[in-house]
Formats: sequence, C-alpha cells, structure tokens
Amino acid sequence: MIFFSLNLLAAVWGLMLLVSAAALIVFALLTSGVAYFGSPDARDAEIQAINSITDIGVLQHKAAFDVAHGYENGATATFLCHIALGTLLVIMIGSIAGLLLIRWMKRHLRTGG
Repeated sequence: MIFFSLNLLAAVWGLMLLVSAAALIVFALLTSGVAYFGSPDARDAEIQAINSITDIGVLQHKAAFDVAHGYENGATATFLCHIALGTLLVIMIGSIAGLLLIRWMKRHLRTGG
C-alpha cells in the first residue's frame, strides 16, 4: 500500500508540474498581447496623433478601432488571470493531496502496516 501511495504522490506532483508548465507556456505566448502600446513614447505619440485629427469621421473610426483593440487586450488579460487562478487552484489541491498522502504514509510506517 505504501508503494501505491508513493506512486499516487508522484502522479499528483507530476500533474502539478505539467499544469504549471502549460500555464507558463500560455503566459509566455499571450502576455505580449496584453499591452496596447509597446512603450510610453508610443502611447504619447498616439495621443498627439489623436489630438491633431480634425476630421470627425477619422476620429470616430480611430475611436472604434481603439475600443475594439482595448476589448481584445482586456479579454486576453482576463483569460490570463483565469489561467493563473486555475493553475493556483490545481497546485493548492495537489499540495494538499500530497501532504495528506505523506501524513498517511508516516502513520502507516510507524505502525508497521
């Protein structure tokens, strides 16, 4: 039974490692898509360009474009938060399960059976 517990513990912690690695890859791929501007200078240049627009049609088109991209950035950030929270939950559950398995194994090793 101890070997079963050790194998189960290894499987739980292996699953935790896989979930963590998958979350890291998702974060690495999607984090760059959250920033709307690459730098404060780019943001300031965009503000200057908007302030210099005199045609209301162009300004409306620019506003619609900015709102659409702002929504996409917010949706990506929200998705990344969900991934982070889900990963944290899996890690917490796996850690609790591992600690309980270790406690169970210690108790059974002390009693000899």
